[in-house]
Amino acid sequence: MNDSNAPQFTRDFLTDGYISYTFGPRDAEGYLVQLFAVDAASVRAIRHQSGAFYVLNRPSHNSPPALLVNGQDAWLLDYAVRTGGSVVPQQLWPSQGQGDRRRYVDQAQFSMPVFFINASGSLGVPVTNAAAGDMQLHGVNLPSQLADKTAMTIRISWPGYPLPEHQVQLRDQAPTRNPITLERFVKIVGSRVKQFLLDCERVPVQGPPSNWIVGHGNITSDEVMLIGLVQVSAFGWMPILQLMSRVVL
Repeated sequence: MNDSNAPQFTRDFLTDGYISYTFGPRDAEGYLVQLFAVDAASVRAIRHQSGAFYVLNRPSHNSPPALLVNGQDAWLLDYAVRTGGSVVPQQLWPSQGQGDRRRYVDQAQFSMPVFFINASGSLGVPVTNAAAGDMQLHGVNLPSQLADKTAMTIRISWPGYPLPEHQVQLRDQAPTRNPITLERFVKIVGSRVKQFLLDCERVPVQGPPSNWIVGHGNITSDEVMLIGLVQVSAFGWMPILQLMSRVVL
């Protein structure tokens, strides 16, 4: 990706990227402020031919860069939404006490997002495949931005349903407490998402009827893709989810 020409910076990630589709453009800008500790307008991103957005700003957390662009470190920020169904909209920061927000969000240093790339180069793993451990991912080790952590909390904010939290252990049970493998990690996250969707089938939707209703005849885990994960608080991460073909209006 090295090029003698100066990179052309873009803000297309705020309209075309998975993070913006998941949280909305306004909250996506707020997320960038938290991630890079700069005004969102100061984020310098380039769009690669693969559809990936790389950013030249150094993240607040010491996440290792993904590659070099004209001799400068660059970090993977997002991907343009690829063909398929709708991206599941989620609430980035649900209402919480001011003290909790300051401690767990405002004062936290966020790691860069994690995206799941298959050996074929395609993006994302079907939730049912992930839960079954049926996948061929690029990379065998836990993503480097997670390797120094021992645990994380997974939150899923599906429209109209209660907000669950599940703790995920990122170390094995060996005396040396080694980081788990990438496939093991994706299997755990996929299982959490699948179980959440199964649980949703047994609870009423909160509020008015929604096109995001989960259950027989509506959306099921068989049609949901696990694209990646985004850190949203000191310990909390949220999955990026996309329907395989269904478009929800």
